[in-house]
Amino acid sequence: MNSSPSGCKPDLVMYNAIIHSLCKDKLVTEALNLFSVMKTEGINPNVITYNTLIKGMFSLGSKVEAEEMLVAMIESNIAPIVSTYNMLIHMQRKDTMLDYAQALIQIMTEQGVVPDVFTYNALLVGYSLYGQLDKAREVIDLMVQNHCQPDVVTYSTLINGYVKLESIDKALDIWQEMIEQGIAPDVVAYSTLIDGLCKSNRIPMARQFFNDMQTYGIKPNVCTYASLLDGLCKNAQL
Repeated sequence: MNSSPSGCKPDLVMYNAIIHSLCKDKLVTEALNLFSVMKTEGINPNVITYNTLIKGMFSLGSKVEAEEMLVAMIESNIAPIVSTYNMLIHMQRKDTMLDYAQALIQIMTEQGVVPDVFTYNALLVGYSLYGQLDKAREVIDLMVQNHCQPDVVTYSTLINGYVKLESIDKALDIWQEMIEQGIAPDVVAYSTLIDGLCKSNRIPMARQFFNDMQTYGIKPNVCTYASLLDGLCKNAQL
């Protein structure tokens, strides 16, 4: 990139702004070219530069390239921040997320980066997928110890895990805990629990939750209706 007509040489802020604009438009190759130019011009990228490029790769699903950029970032003595790691975790398939999240959290700890709710929720998704609900519970305890407030995704993930194990009473316990913590359920949380109740033949309770969600202004979605209708049909209540 050449100097402007006024003779002002582009600085880090200007490069970051243009790289951000290119990545936003999914022109990641062009952004990487500019990234090379700025280094050639003696302008050192910062955490914003690297995060922007990783986010651009994330938007294109370029997992390997994003991981390579993280390595380059660390080798350049630029400390990644929590959002950097979270983007990489989010790029994983659910069946590989657990091992990946565990490995990255170890790296984060070594780098002095504190995991946030998204990082912990990724662990929960992995544990729930493999039916390791005791470990999932430990993650929530760890979140509290580290002053990281669980959110509705945290509890919905755990409820879903218990529903898949057909442990509806434990799912209901988690629901109650969520309410007691002052966390408002969303349509996903309601739909997940209603699905579990229907599969456990607890149709009256499923109906009650279905009514409750509408009372609280939460509109049922296609999953909610499908679960309830399936339960009603199987129990000959239509």
